[in-house]
Amino acid sequence: MPIVGAATSSIYRSPSATVELGGHLFLGWAPNKGRRPWKGGIPTAGRAVLGLADRSSFSTGGWVVFCPGCVLTVHNDASLHVGEESYVNFAVRILCHDRIRIGPSTAIGWETLIMDSDQHHLATDRRWRSMTAPVTIGAGVWIGARCTILKGVTIGDGAVVAAGSVVTTDVPAGCLAKGNPAEVVATDVSWR
Repeated sequence: MPIVGAATSSIYRSPSATVELGGHLFLGWAPNKGRRPWKGGIPTAGRAVLGLADRSSFSTGGWVVFCPGCVLTVHNDASLHVGEESYVNFAVRILCHDRIRIGPSTAIGWETLIMDSDQHHLATDRRWRSMTAPVTIGAGVWIGARCTILKGVTIGDGAVVAAGSVVTTDVPAGCLAKGNPAEVVATDVSWR
C-alpha cells in the first residue's frame, strides 16, 4: 500500500525494520481532494518523520494520517501499531522503546507526547525499576491537545483524555480523565 506525504516528510529505516500498511499512510498531510488542507491560520510547516531502528516494526490498519511536525521513533526490537482511520494531529511525538498500540478511529491532539519508556534507568529504594512498559490506546479514543501518555498505561475504548492531562495510570473505557496526574471525572462519555 502506498505512503503519501509532503515532499519534506521522511522515513528513516534500518534494513531489518519492517513496515506493514493495511491502507494508505498519509505522512505530513491529510487527503483533501488532492490538495493540502488547512490553508491560512493553521500551521502546515514542518515535516513528519518516521524513524525505524534495527528489528523494529511499524504497522497500520486502513488509512492513517500523521500531520506535519509529527515525529515517530521506533527503537530496536520495538513495535508501533496505529489502527485504521486514526488521525494524529500536528507536532505529536511518539517514542516507542517496547510496544505501543493505538486502536482504530482514534484522534490524538496537537503536541501530545506518547512514550512507553522512562528514557533512563531509575532506582528507588535501591531497586531498579523497569525502564519500559507497553502502552495501549483503545478504539475510538480522543486524546486532547498537549497531553502526555506515560509508560504502562492502557486507555480503554471510547475514553476521552482532556487537553493538557498527564496520564500515569489506566483510564477505563468510556470515561473522561483530566488533570496532572489524570483522574477519571466522568463515566459513560461519548464524543464525535
